[in-house]
Amino acid sequence: MGNFYTIPIPLIKRLFIKPDAYNELLHAGGYLSAKRVSSYKDEDVIKHLTYCWYRQKDALTHSLITQIENSLDEDLLEDDYGLFDTDGYFDTMNIYDDVMQFGAFASLCRENPDFFKEVKDWHDVYIFDKTCNMKIKGSVIAETIRIGRSLPDFGQNYPYSIINPNFLIQYRDKNKTERARAEMAMLLAINSITGKQEWAGTTRSFIIARMFGAKKVEELEQSLQGRTAKETKQLKEAYDKYTTRRIFDSMRDKLMVRGLVKCWVPFAKRVFVSPTKKFEEIEDDVLMFIKHRSPKQQIKNDAERLLKLLSDEQ
Repeated sequence: MGNFYTIPIPLIKRLFIKPDAYNELLHAGGYLSAKRVSSYKDEDVIKHLTYCWYRQKDALTHSLITQIENSLDEDLLEDDYGLFDTDGYFDTMNIYDDVMQFGAFASLCRENPDFFKEVKDWHDVYIFDKTCNMKIKGSVIAETIRIGRSLPDFGQNYPYSIINPNFLIQYRDKNKTERARAEMAMLLAINSITGKQEWAGTTRSFIIARMFGAKKVEELEQSLQGRTAKETKQLKEAYDKYTTRRIFDSMRDKLMVRGLVKCWVPFAKRVFVSPTKKFEEIEDDVLMFIKHRSPKQQIKNDAERLLKLLSDEQ
């Protein structure tokens, strides 16, 4: 997913429950995204573990540091003995067991499967966060792994929303209100519907369902049930508040003013929405969609007139 985190739909509704739900979404998204692209050779995992011990120790979790300190000789752990060049890279592209430090770390991983499993979890998140230009801290990675392991199995085909984690962090730091969290829920809902496409034809009801963690409209009532009675009350109160026409439209307008949603065109019980493209950029595709989906010639004619009018106004 490049520089994006994938966030499972059921987690979006947490924004209506917890002020710090952004952190839960970030950790869950980071862990699941890392696991979806994980395909690293054992040798590369051990290389990065060895490198971080000598050059980026604060990227390691406290658990890994403790286990390494309790397992390997102190002298070996204090000096890399020229294992890296001046830029911090391995002197050779191929590191074998006859290199003392790498061999020690490799043996530790081979002889302790549970330890190596923990290393692989750490490595998946470490590498993925680097590709996303995230600040790397072992304590953050440990929390990501803890939350990630506690998640249910959503399955590969379950709908996800995608978002740049650095943007989500900036949004979290600048927008502390409950209303701002509701607007983020709307954005994540829209992103989950458009997916990798530039736009989507959807409905207001479907966007609301996704905002509150439902895969489809028919599952909304069930999704409004929280983990506790208190959470259920919070969700239902938020639903009653943020799905009124006035507030819903106001949140949509705020997202459009900020440029987070570029297009929102309602027509014939649908809304054509795009987070990345303005209407004039998708006009032809939308018109073709309406023509193919509309059985009546009158609707097709109305669509042409409506889209031309909107295009002329923009």
